Amino acid sequence: MKLDALEQKLKTFTMDELLNSAIRDIEQEVINLNTEDQLYDKGINADGIEIMSYKPYSPMTVQYKMRKGQPADRVTLEDTGKFHDLFYIIYRTNSIEFKSSDKKTLTLIPKYGLQVYGLTEDSIAKLREMLKPVLLRKIRNVIWT
Repeated sequence: MKLDALEQKLKTFTMDELLNSAIRDIEQEVINLNTEDQLYDKGINADGIEIMSYKPYSPMTVQYKMRKGQPADRVTLEDTGKFHDLFYIIYRTNSIEFKSSDKKTLTLIPKYGLQVYGLTEDSIAKLREMLKPVLLRKIRNVIWT
């Protein structure tokens, strides 16, 4: 392949398009970094702050969570699972944004803050590692097809 032909192929996409396309390919895993790794497993928001520090569970909620076999030592924002299950990603230029279409969002966000959406530095590092093979595959597809 001539270099000018390769250059033309590489100009067919922007880095933002490439990244967004790669994230779409692993979208559920990316969402799980937010919902499972951070919220459920650690009870932390995107700033790495314990969600419980904003508003801890009431003693009644702690008992309820324990009866259900759910963690009560941290705020997980998972009761029925709908808030987590209905997470989705909005793709923007140079960024992605997490949201949930669950109706409880209207009460959870004012109580615990918008920072429940988003990735910590640790999760961003994990995302980078997850994206490497996907990006390499996409770039190879552009170059060799």
